[in-house]
Amino acid sequence: IEVTEEQKRLLWSCHKSLKDLGLEISFPENNRSEILVGKVPLCFVEREANELRRGRQPVAKSIVEEFIREQVDLLQTTGGARGTLPLTFLKVLASQACHGAIKFNDSLTVEESCQLIEALSCC
Repeated sequence: IEVTEEQKRLLWSCHKSLKDLGLEISFPENNRSEILVGKVPLCFVEREANELRRGRQPVAKSIVEEFIREQVDLLQTTGGARGTLPLTFLKVLASQACHGAIKFNDSLTVEESCQLIEALSCC
């Protein structure tokens, strides 16, 4: 992923905390404007798989880029103070929840209807 030298410096300063969130990045010495992504959070992988299963374009790179921009902005504005879950994670998880939800006018089999009623009765 292409980054500026300033972004690369900021990411270097927080790469261990990013690894704790599931994003593993490395910093090639021969390229000043690039970072390499080795691992991404599982929710990003699941989102990518869902998009591909629906015949859509891959989204993993754009999600990772958004997450990196978010983390760089956080470092620039707060010096690295963290709140709860990063916004990028929340957006990916919300999208997954929405896509998996039963929506108005969805057809359900009798078995699916019974499972749904059973699950609701446990609430």
